[in-house]
Amino acid sequence: NRGEIPGLLVSVTGTVHDIYRDAFDHRFIFAVIDSGGESVLWAAACGPEADSAIPGLIGATVRVRGLPTCDKNRMHRNYGNHLWSVSLSNLFVLAPPPHDLFDAPDLATLADLRPSDITPQRRHRTSGRVLAVWGRRNFLIQQDDSAFSTIQLAQGKPPACGETVEVVGFPQSDFFTLNLARAFWRKANKPRDDVVSSAPIGCDIRDLVPEPGSRLHGRLVRIAGTIRRIPLSDEPNGCALIEDDGRILDVNPGMVTNAFDQVELGSRISVTGIAVIEKEYWRANLSLPQVKKAMLVLRRADDIRILAGPPFWTPAKFLSIIVILSLLLLAILLRN
Repeated sequence: NRGEIPGLLVSVTGTVHDIYRDAFDHRFIFAVIDSGGESVLWAAACGPEADSAIPGLIGATVRVRGLPTCDKNRMHRNYGNHLWSVSLSNLFVLAPPPHDLFDAPDLATLADLRPSDITPQRRHRTSGRVLAVWGRRNFLIQQDDSAFSTIQLAQGKPPACGETVEVVGFPQSDFFTLNLARAFWRKANKPRDDVVSSAPIGCDIRDLVPEPGSRLHGRLVRIAGTIRRIPLSDEPNGCALIEDDGRILDVNPGMVTNAFDQVELGSRISVTGIAVIEKEYWRANLSLPQVKKAMLVLRRADDIRILAGPPFWTPAKFLSIIVILSLLLLAILLRN
């Protein structure tokens, strides 16, 4: 432990209430263990090869071993009881979960509840077709009743666009939609027809002005603009920026890593994608939801179409010409 975690090896027995990847360091998982009426946060180094087994631990009775930490500089220092372990080998399953993780109430049953009554609920389940995927663990689905839900995964890779999935997680409300956080997914047994219209809605950036109840959230739209920023190839969750009539919009490449390979800064492009309005979830001290951002999420490489190349006279080129002419003029003056 490099001397950072004082104390002796401690063993705790309890039920796994929740388990998820660390949001800051994806090499670690955190398991919330209910033990004798108290919660213990158990952390362990864990590679991606264990992702498929992690959902099966929720609800299981386990014994974990680890070193208690009282280091106040750690990110989760305010949680309380905290154990650190070097690997999953210090977790022992004493009894399997009594129920299937996906054997949960339907998310639609919460539709008439107030946000303050939704957040404390236990895990709920929903299903639908994946419309957009962005970041490491976020995706948007459209359910059988045409409602949209944003899913934030607890761990693992998200599904691909177009897949029909079942999802289980903790319900969250942004006042307009029911969403699931710290969720797990699996392929649905019953495929369904594509719910996204093949004809995108043509609109301007101003139509996506971030407002909580945007009518375009979850819709397939097409927007034209000038590319002002291209994300780096190794930039995690990086977005491009397009501008039109003085307004700026984020374009998230989603799972399309090569979306902007052939695009030059300053080009006029047409972008087709799923409109996503990211909003805050309800909390006790929040009277109204705040919009984080509006963006388009790409589904495939041909969602980008180049309408016109960048203009020849760009500000950078104009500045270069001025510098060259200034140097020439200086050289002439020095010779005379």
